[in-house]
Amino acid sequence: MRQKYHNRVEVVHRLSQPGAPSIAVISEETGVPKATLYAWLASERRVGPVDSSRKGHLLMSKRSKPRSPSTKFALLGESHGLQGDALRAFCDQKGVTVEELLSWRDLALSGIEVADRDGLGATRKDHDQKVADLEAELRRKNDALAEAAALIILQKKISGILDGRK
Repeated sequence: MRQKYHNRVEVVHRLSQPGAPSIAVISEETGVPKATLYAWLASERRVGPVDSSRKGHLLMSKRSKPRSPSTKFALLGESHGLQGDALRAFCDQKGVTVEELLSWRDLALSGIEVADRDGLGATRKDHDQKVADLEAELRRKNDALAEAAALIILQKKISGILDGRK
């Protein structure tokens, strides 16, 4: 039979100590799943060191209500520059967890990096020019294909006419 969950602060503190046992060992000892322990550690690294004053913030909570991308982006803009207690207070006021806010920020930044890498950040004029160039190349290739087809047909007709007279 599994043991009840131990205090999250104690478990994370124990995992953070030098020479701490592996997550698998602590998982067996406490009955807390390994995935939960990894999530607790990741949360502790993002938010900062665990102390007893934040016990309420560290407990596993329900996920917040679904939010639209524009709402998430607005919350990211409002929270820009906030750190530590000010960020936690902002998150409590808006009904979002610090972890959610940080994950939204990471997703937004990775999207911007992908767009920059793939050239999606170009202007409309650049896109219009590229489309025009591609359309011109397509017309040129279609004309070349039509000419090649006409030459093949003429070649067959001429060889048919010349073969019939010999």
